[in-house]
Amino acid sequence: MSRPALRAQLNTFLAGDAETGCGGRMTERKFIEFIRMCPEMRLICLDAALHFGKDVLLAIVESCPKLEALRISGHDKSDSKALGALATACEANPQLGRNLRDLFLIDQPTYSSEKPIKKPAHRFLFE
Repeated sequence: MSRPALRAQLNTFLAGDAETGCGGRMTERKFIEFIRMCPEMRLICLDAALHFGKDVLLAIVESCPKLEALRISGHDKSDSKALGALATACEANPQLGRNLRDLFLIDQPTYSSEKPIKKPAHRFLFE
């Protein structure tokens, strides 16, 4: 099976780790190229996606009509630009995000000290 055919069948994508910061090296451009080839995606969880903003959010809802759950953690995910762009796009095209039931956009603060970040008491689980 070719890679494009495999990507077209993917329905779950989990990447990154908020505790270690792994995920901060993903780039918007490469992720957008990837997600545009994944129309069957239903669950996306991107932890420590430090460089992702409104362009990634819009590419996800435009490219994944079956998306049911989306979680992105990293800097400035809950700012008004990203949410405003998403709301405007969905208002202009009601088909965007029509299956989206769970949306988590979480800011991930940065610390100048090397103190460990306390692990959250809860986890988000998706079926």
